[in-house]
Amino acid sequence: MSLGSHEQNHELFGDNDLNINDVLDRIDDIVDDPRAWPKTLTEFIDVTMSILTHRFKLDESQARRQAQEIIVALSNHIGGRQIYFPRSERLEAAIRDNFIYREFNGCNHQALADKNKLTKQQIYNIIAQQKRLQTNRIQPQLFSD
Repeated sequence: MSLGSHEQNHELFGDNDLNINDVLDRIDDIVDDPRAWPKTLTEFIDVTMSILTHRFKLDESQARRQAQEIIVALSNHIGGRQIYFPRSERLEAAIRDNFIYREFNGCNHQALADKNKLTKQQIYNIIAQQKRLQTNRIQPQLFSD
């Protein structure tokens, strides 16, 4: 019988008044306990560790420790909730759209379309969408739908 994410989070943090810092201080005691590190958390640690060693040039033990701390903090913050990670294509499109918006100067629609292999209409749509997102970040809506 597998534990749900709430139960797994409970296994990691327990019922007592341990806070995230207490867990991080005791991480070496629980690192080999499979109840504390369900498969998904282990995969997250592996991915995070790979980024830390290859991109940020940390040695393996530093990268593992940092990856564990990051995943414990995320588990503490998000634990028990279902979250959605977009596929890489959607994430890449979101990043591309943000770059297009930042490179937009008011009259370079066609150049941006050519550079990104998109139509001019797609560029207009991306600019409008990014402008809405930017506005919502700066000025939250007063009335919800």
